[in-house]
Amino acid sequence: MTTLTGALFTVGGGALALHSRRTMANPAKAAEDNQEKIEAEHRLDKATTLIDRIEDPAAKDRLNAAAALKALGAGRLELPGGTPDPEG
Repeated sequence: MTTLTGALFTVGGGALALHSRRTMANPAKAAEDNQEKIEAEHRLDKATTLIDRIEDPAAKDRLNAAAALKALGAGRLELPGGTPDPEG
């Protein structure tokens, strides 16, 4: 009976340790994901600030559309007006 009880406690402790490791790993991953999102948002804000300085409304619209597509994660995108994206 003592052996059976010891085995149950060992299995239960192992399960709790595994759950604890998973729980501790998830916040680290979430923090990394949040940092990437913050950096991407900062880059987009910087780009839109620069785009707002452009006086040509047509060029401003094309650049805003390209920035929005890039922020949405479009793969190789074609800028409005037929100009291929040099980075894509």
